[in-house]
Amino acid sequence: VNNFFYPLAARSFKVGGARRLGRTLATAALVCSGGLGLFCLLLWSVGDPILGLLFDDKYTQLRGTLTLLGVFVWGGALSMTAGSGLACMFRPQLNLPADLIALGISWGLAWLFIPRYGETGGAAALAVGVTAGALVRGVILGLACCWGPASRVATGRPAIEG
Repeated sequence: VNNFFYPLAARSFKVGGARRLGRTLATAALVCSGGLGLFCLLLWSVGDPILGLLFDDKYTQLRGTLTLLGVFVWGGALSMTAGSGLACMFRPQLNLPADLIALGISWGLAWLFIPRYGETGGAAALAVGVTAGALVRGVILGLACCWGPASRVATGRPAIEG
């Protein structure tokens, strides 16, 4: 989905500035959320039989782990959408704080959860970490669109020259 929406986002920023870019990214986030939300629901509802068909019966009790990994993918897709918006505004360096937060939360929760909950704890740590990173990246994108130099750049030229 991001491969389809990234060129549209770049064109949106060039033609209509930050406001039009925001609308394009909102559409991309809705498409990602619709598809991956249904995917997570599918994993939660029939994950055990799917695991039983693909692997051995000893994995049929891991539906929760599989669903958490689906949430991890969903959060990553939303994070990529926001990151693409920052790149379109010529501000890719603003992705770093969200990446560091996602990494820190994932590592910290993995350290806490894996000894007690095993693979499900690891999946939960990844899901929470990447989702937190996506939220931070979305806030950074919103601030950059509304109050940053990109909000005053209607032509899509670089907000910071040099």
